[in-house]
Amino acid sequence: VRTVQFYRGTDPFSYPILYLGDDTKLKLEFDILQPAESRTPDYWIEVVSCDHDWTPSGLLPLEFIEGFSSDRMYDYTPSQNTLLPYIHYRYEFPAEGSSFKKSGNYLLKVFRSGDENDLLLTRRLVVADHKIGVEPLIGQSRMAADRRRLQRVDFNLQLTHQFPGIF
Repeated sequence: VRTVQFYRGTDPFSYPILYLGDDTKLKLEFDILQPAESRTPDYWIEVVSCDHDWTPSGLLPLEFIEGFSSDRMYDYTPSQNTLLPYIHYRYEFPAEGSSFKKSGNYLLKVFRSGDENDLLLTRRLVVADHKIGVEPLIGQSRMAADRRRLQRVDFNLQLTHQFPGIF
């Protein structure tokens, strides 16, 4: 396995993070180096809910995702006219018709031919819920003696959801 990329939307340098209620997808891309005469194996994707320390949480898929928690990878392209033959795989996550119900840490697993014990790679992703917007405000220190070496950072917090019983 070579050149694994896992990113948000169209920015290959972004962190793999999804937001509840947002339609943006994550993209997983990787290359499998193999001889040209071998057949193309099937690869499957599965998502697992994790705790804060990235250990599996034990939640059932129907508790954290709407739709399917596993899927087969269909989008691949064999190399052409290269010295080292490879197959480039692409997958958009979550699959069409699937969405997350809960925010948290998740682990995306890729395994061969439907066998979960034949693990090819794993990638971490985060699902977040926009509840508070944070806007930093940077200014000069209020103390005249410190203005050349210190700065002041204030934060403006905006609630994006209405919470019953608060405010």
